[in-house]
Amino acid sequence: MDNLDAKGDRKSSIVSIEKVGVQERPEAFGVGDTKRVYEIQYKSFSIGINLGDIAQVPTEAVMCPTTPWLEVGGGAIENRLADEIGDTLFEGYAQKLMDIVGKVLATDGDERLQAASELQKLLKEKGGMDVEATSEQIASDIASSCEISKFEDGREHPALFYGAAIPAPSGSLLEGGIKLVVLTNVTPDGSKSGQEGGMTRKHMEDFTYNACKAANLVGVHSITIPAVGTGFAATFGFGLSREDSMGGFLAGAKRFADEFGNDSSLKQIDYNIYTQPNAENAKQVAKLASDCGAKNL
Repeated sequence: MDNLDAKGDRKSSIVSIEKVGVQERPEAFGVGDTKRVYEIQYKSFSIGINLGDIAQVPTEAVMCPTTPWLEVGGGAIENRLADEIGDTLFEGYAQKLMDIVGKVLATDGDERLQAASELQKLLKEKGGMDVEATSEQIASDIASSCEISKFEDGREHPALFYGAAIPAPSGSLLEGGIKLVVLTNVTPDGSKSGQEGGMTRKHMEDFTYNACKAANLVGVHSITIPAVGTGFAATFGFGLSREDSMGGFLAGAKRFADEFGNDSSLKQIDYNIYTQPNAENAKQVAKLASDCGAKNL
């Protein structure tokens, strides 16, 4: 039931319907260890937490951390996904995506639309995805998410802005029901303002929001965002605490839901933590979510 303020007007926040406990995997995602253990309803969206292997999440899309140039970094998440998919992800699909981005940024008019349509073709041929967005929408999204950067030797190269995301085929993950990998630049550039101290909760919000936006552009119904910043990056001093990672995720999911609402094909947004999906861990992550404001979105 909706909350009403003192004047009787409907408030934007909704009384949360919370579920805690290990859920069975939907049949569409086959056999796997990763399971949903927590969910909360926000407007028409289900926001949840999965526990287990990031390569076995029970959602149609999964976010994969990367660099501005779509390279594999040092984090466990991207390396796990790369191991499962193989060289195709970062050497095949990523290179093709960078070619498409470069063409979109270097052209205009019909040439730009033709370049953008190559992303539709790639996702169709390699993943069987019928992209919902038009070439105009794809071109606009790429133009607002990417730039032509320069290396120290003067060479130019297309790059994703920090926090930006771009959809890619899922390769062998398709066998487990994962149709889309959303490559997201989570690599802070210490020379740029706002990034010099490493990741922040606001950055995690942006990672989540932009990954959701890219997934929605394609037309999938669910996505999992990994616990970015809590492993490799945290160890080396530029990552996030569990609370900041989770809090940023919740803020990004809420922001996406508030902005896109009923017009979004994406209706399930999950966060993944690499641990066993059992009753005790479900209680612990539910408390973490509550401490991070899940019930007060």
